[in-house]
Amino acid sequence: MIVRCVDNLFQTDVLVRGREYEVLGERDDCYILSGFDKGFSKARFEIALSRRSSRVHCGVRQPLDS
Repeated sequence: MIVRCVDNLFQTDVLVRGREYEVLGERDDCYILSGFDKGFSKARFEIALSRRSSRVHCGVRQPLDS
């Protein structure tokens, strides 16, 4: 699963708002992200659309079948 960071408050030295991260697992209401040793609260992220199943048109993601 891919998630996008929507809140990097108190984590600006680690997370980048708007960047997408790969989730390796979940534990205690946290996402375990690829490349990190610790979990981050799920509240900091939104689930991102798969890049393979969407395209960007004028800055808006749209399904490939539309």
